[in-house]
Amino acid sequence: MLIKNSGTIILLILGTVFSIAGGVASFGYGKPLLDKAKASTEWPTTDGKVIESEVERHRNNDDETMYKAMVIYQYSLDGANFESDRVWYGDGYSTNDRSAMQTVVKEYPVGKKVTVYYSPDAPDEAVLQPGAFFSSYLLFGIGLTFAVIGSLMVVGVTVKRVLGASMGDSWGSHPDTFGDDTFNDDHVSFDAHGSDDERFTDSFSDH
Repeated sequence: MLIKNSGTIILLILGTVFSIAGGVASFGYGKPLLDKAKASTEWPTTDGKVIESEVERHRNNDDETMYKAMVIYQYSLDGANFESDRVWYGDGYSTNDRSAMQTVVKEYPVGKKVTVYYSPDAPDEAVLQPGAFFSSYLLFGIGLTFAVIGSLMVVGVTVKRVLGASMGDSWGSHPDTFGDDTFNDDHVSFDAHGSDDERFTDSFSDH
């Protein structure tokens, strides 16, 4: 019983953690990023210039080589200078496919003049490619998936516990009986009351 209860508690904790973490990732970070990506298509533009462009390399926890495109550009607004390294919303990921990152870097070589889309509410926030791309949905989608899985775990454990308790009460209200014979809890032995077999055995032994 203790082991079963421990397993239930662990599942409830994991489900709750998944739900909360997934919800925060999805709606706290993923959705705002996605909303900005979609809104960026309507942002005003200005001229800018790429000042740095290279493929960065690092190793992940599995000691696998990963690559990331680093493109930095400058632009000016009302006499103020700004820098940004965001090509599009959702571009801050690494991959083991170097060619994919190399493609981004080749598109924006150092010195290239670019059109910068900047936020009218926060001029220091800008992109070179407005709109939502596949990677723009990743954080929102992954977070939502974890939230759904966690919620299903919690609901599943709760329903199982409720049904288990209900079935237990149902079985507990009816003693294990078979005719006039009452079985004990472990179903190993039973008491026979007025059994014909017992009287037959006694009569046979007298002869």
